[in-house]
Amino acid sequence: WIGFFSGDKLKKVDTAGGPAIALCDAQDGRGASWSREGVIIFQPRFSEPLFKVAAGGGTPEPVTVLDEKLFHVAHRWPMFLPDGRRFLFYVVATTNPTTSEHSGIYLGSLDTPRIRQVLRVDSRMAYAQGNLLYKRGSTLMAQPFDPERAEVTGDPLPLAAQVSGGAYSWGGADFGVSDQGALAYRAGTGGGWRRGEAWGHD
Repeated sequence: WIGFFSGDKLKKVDTAGGPAIALCDAQDGRGASWSREGVIIFQPRFSEPLFKVAAGGGTPEPVTVLDEKLFHVAHRWPMFLPDGRRFLFYVVATTNPTTSEHSGIYLGSLDTPRIRQVLRVDSRMAYAQGNLLYKRGSTLMAQPFDPERAEVTGDPLPLAAQVSGGAYSWGGADFGVSDQGALAYRAGTGGGWRRGEAWGHD
């Protein structure tokens, strides 16, 4: 299955073909992640926390809460860690997240509402092959990351320069990476997509 946003809905379609199936409302989705246990977490609207829904569809339930004391505006761009229960996501704090100490990559869990900051950056993230990928400015970085402790374990290394921020503000970044470390990213504002690896690029 492939999950995607379309027409104010979160939908899925079988890779073998057939019609798309609407799972729930998502008026302005900003990122989603599908666990191997059949749970999808996503942000349904521009300025909301994260919600979860079963892969078969249903009524979404919140999995995070916007912390007004820390000026949280939105939780978006979630990504499950390999255990399928914990996830990383991007927190937008204040309307100028580049200057907020509370913006950045956070750790959440399906089992508790508690969250904690993992890294202060102005970008969404992806995990592959022991590396956490994110943008710092316009440079795509890879930093060693321990998924069990959910902590960075080494210094970041640059993978690619002038990586596009995408059409979405607040954490958007035009890159994707597979579990095996194959990387795709878009260079510049009008450049085509390029390929590489999560621990180096060509």
